[in-house]
Amino acid sequence: MQEPFRWIADVTVMDALESGVLDLPDFYFTGDDYRYRFEPEAKQRFLGLLRERFSSAVSYRRRAFKWDTVIEQKTVELVGWISRSPLLS
Repeated sequence: MQEPFRWIADVTVMDALESGVLDLPDFYFTGDDYRYRFEPEAKQRFLGLLRERFSSAVSYRRRAFKWDTVIEQKTVELVGWISRSPLLS
């Protein structure tokens, strides 16, 4: 269920950079594994923004839900669909 909702994290990254929640000095290059990491304080700021995003309201089936609730519901629906699949019989 990661891919259908990855865009939420992607948009949050863009918002964090555009708003200044994250900035270039928050990142460092480890050198040994060719990855950029972010400082612990910056990580906490970003996670706060991400929590806000997943807790924000979205209209789903004519009602307002949090994104995390919608993702949970879609996961339950997928599990139901898979369990009824003739491929598993």
